[in-house]
Amino acid sequence: MKIAIVYQSFFDHEGLRPVVGGVQTYLLFLGRLCTRLGYPTSVYQVASRTFRNTIDDVEVVGVPCKGKSFRTYPRHVCSAAMEGFDQKQDLLVFGSDRFLISNAPARSLAIQHGISWDLPSRYLSSRRWWRGAAMGRLMKFRQRRRALQLFHACQNRVCVDYNFPNWVRTFLPDEPSGKFWVIPNFTKVVDPNRMQNRQWAKGPLKVLFARRFTEFRGTRIFADVVDRILSDSVDVSFTFAGEGPDESYLKRRFSNQPSVKFVKYAPDESQAVQLQHHVAVVPSLGSEGTSLSAAEAMGAGAVVVAASVGGLTNMIIDGFNGLLCHPSSDAFEQKIRQLAGDRKWAATLASQGYKTAQEAFSLSRWEASWEGVLRQIAS
Repeated sequence: MKIAIVYQSFFDHEGLRPVVGGVQTYLLFLGRLCTRLGYPTSVYQVASRTFRNTIDDVEVVGVPCKGKSFRTYPRHVCSAAMEGFDQKQDLLVFGSDRFLISNAPARSLAIQHGISWDLPSRYLSSRRWWRGAAMGRLMKFRQRRRALQLFHACQNRVCVDYNFPNWVRTFLPDEPSGKFWVIPNFTKVVDPNRMQNRQWAKGPLKVLFARRFTEFRGTRIFADVVDRILSDSVDVSFTFAGEGPDESYLKRRFSNQPSVKFVKYAPDESQAVQLQHHVAVVPSLGSEGTSLSAAEAMGAGAVVVAASVGGLTNMIIDGFNGLLCHPSSDAFEQKIRQLAGDRKWAATLASQGYKTAQEAFSLSRWEASWEGVLRQIAS
């Protein structure tokens, strides 16, 4: 069985450098696994010119789409991927259900990365006229309808959380047709010996925001939290790790605050950054599956304080292996003050989160689950 994975962008459109992102990381690990299992695998993507690159034994093929309509990109890329495609033996994988085509081949599989339209409507469109209440309701209706259409367009689906299939069930009179599997996102769990340098009993509580710096990921919410806590001289320090549109805003706001620092890191350095902190916050307003950031923090033995949105509620049991709260500055401030005031409790939450990552979100479990799906389809 040969496997073709289709997606919007794995490399940039010139094929010169890999694109950094959660879906790209997911597909890279999936491609590695497929190749290791003996299924020759190629990734096909939108490109401005034809190119062929290889990363970790996974071939990436650029399909020129210059002059094509954006809406026709998926069908154009799929056509290239299916040249020489054996409809009875090979498998077409849609790297995201957003890249699905209608009338997908019977031997195809779509990956659903979580509900994205649970955000306030002002974040769903750059057009101001969509931001009123009536237009916002219409936009969300259209996105819900589109999500159901995509769900029915492919009969094999892998979801990263239980939030999406449960939502689908509320709209269908009977059990959904076809097959779907839930495979939560993964993390590499660090060696326990690497966590011994984290001191819980003394020194400032080190809190990390390691997300893309965009408002819907909670940058403004968390900036308010930082201001309030530091104004009271609580023994807490904060790190913003990453980059994004809100970077200049955050740096201006905390330019004179020595307890706030900014760092950048490569994807494979993420857990090294997590190991230097006690707490990792995920204050997103929505659009979360089983968050890679949350899983990485748990796998590094940090306490996760997360908004109670999307697939995050599949990962955290509030007060057991982390903390859940409403996505507001008041709620996050309260949780961080509680952790700063009770370091023993914080260490216990971190330990439970680490055990959860070991058992539920390890890379080996993710690979075993995917292997089962692929072998079931192959047979």
